[in-house]
Amino acid sequence: MIITAKQYVEMSPLSFPLKLKSGYTITELVGECSGCGALLRDLRGEVKEYENCSDLRFAGFCQPCKTLVTCRFRRYRDGRFEEEHDGHWRILVKVTWWTRIEKLLFKLMGRIPWKS
Repeated sequence: MIITAKQYVEMSPLSFPLKLKSGYTITELVGECSGCGALLRDLRGEVKEYENCSDLRFAGFCQPCKTLVTCRFRRYRDGRFEEEHDGHWRILVKVTWWTRIEKLLFKLMGRIPWKS
């Protein structure tokens, strides 16, 4: 995803928390410059909701590099979390059968074991 300065300025600033239709809430988002590693400022973007996932596209300004850095993530209803990197999707959080069973058990128990 490549954007121009004009497109960036026209994007809405992201405000938190972001509540997704899938039930997930993003309380904070930190972007990092792929060139120098500095934190991005003034994050702007959009969330598109689909049947099976939420697609988050955003951009931020890297002060040291004086460039716009774009990011794109997908959060799936089953818990998977992916990042677009060089035109390909990379899994950041993988959902296994065990994690699905564990999530169901915790839901049935009505609590998360590490939170009293």
